[in-house]
Amino acid sequence: MDSNSDMISYHARLLEAILFIAERSVSLEEIKQKLMIKDDNEIEELIALLEQNLRNRNSFIEIYKSENGQTIEMRINNAIKKELDAFETKKTLSKDLMKTLAYIALEQPLKYNELKKVMGKRTKEQVDALEKEGFIKVDPSGKTFLLTTTLYFATVFNLDPNHIKETFKEEITKRIQELVDK
Repeated sequence: MDSNSDMISYHARLLEAILFIAERSVSLEEIKQKLMIKDDNEIEELIALLEQNLRNRNSFIEIYKSENGQTIEMRINNAIKKELDAFETKKTLSKDLMKTLAYIALEQPLKYNELKKVMGKRTKEQVDALEKEGFIKVDPSGKTFLLTTTLYFATVFNLDPNHIKETFKEEITKRIQELVDK
């Protein structure tokens, strides 16, 4: 690479590839490690450059930064998402996994021990599978773990990422009403 601007352009394209392939929220720390960057300002500059590139291309893809500003993800702009739903590859989860995921989503933040009381023996297997798929986050909390849904969960189920629990409840209520009306 001849110049600093070539390196920045290269890193911006690499950042785009990372976000595309990840299909989940990626922490800024993880990005800094992968790109071997130490400066927070440089990461912000790369994100801004990538966002500008997407705008310049009139792309329906956008970069979403979490509320705490520590993670980013690439997603389809909500204005066009409904038109593209037919092309989306849905992950298929077993009924047991869906039941566990729904319980976590409704009760979050939820302690692992509380989930185990409700779900029984297979709790660890189910939590591990949901975490591996990127639907939940498992954080240490004292002698147990705290379970919450992720931005990926919100994206897959088309929920407001800033109000996951509330919009999930609304969606469930709407679907139950549709079943009752039939």
